[in-house]
Amino acid sequence: MFEVGEGDKSLQLQRFLQFVPVTGSRVRWHVPVIQVTGRLRAHKRFSELLSKEDRNLTSVPMEKVLSLPELKSKPFRKRICHVFSTSDMKDGSLTFEDFLDLLSAFSDSATLEIKSHYAFCIFDFDDDGTLDGGDLEKLVNCLTDS
Repeated sequence: MFEVGEGDKSLQLQRFLQFVPVTGSRVRWHVPVIQVTGRLRAHKRFSELLSKEDRNLTSVPMEKVLSLPELKSKPFRKRICHVFSTSDMKDGSLTFEDFLDLLSAFSDSATLEIKSHYAFCIFDFDDDGTLDGGDLEKLVNCLTDS
């Protein structure tokens, strides 16, 4: 573990990086919990989602991401893709970095703060920063398949 600073002012680098927002179209939390071997496995899975003709694309369409066994039975699978997607088209497609963020946030190593941040974003269906009656209605509809 690396440390920055001295004495009481020192921060463990890994702990510090967990809370550095990554800028983009919206504030996202970088979750650096996937190590190098995990990144290689994640890249292999990401690449397998692309057909040979699509290997030059930089993002995987949401329909292909939804085919992952881990997401097939999740009632919020489409919403999960939209929350982690940084696509300007708002189509739920994921770049490799988006895919890593998704895997990291749902990993056992992610902090409670990271997990609760993304849970809130997933349940905030209208992306207005609050959970209101409309969000709760959509949440219940997702859970009951209505």
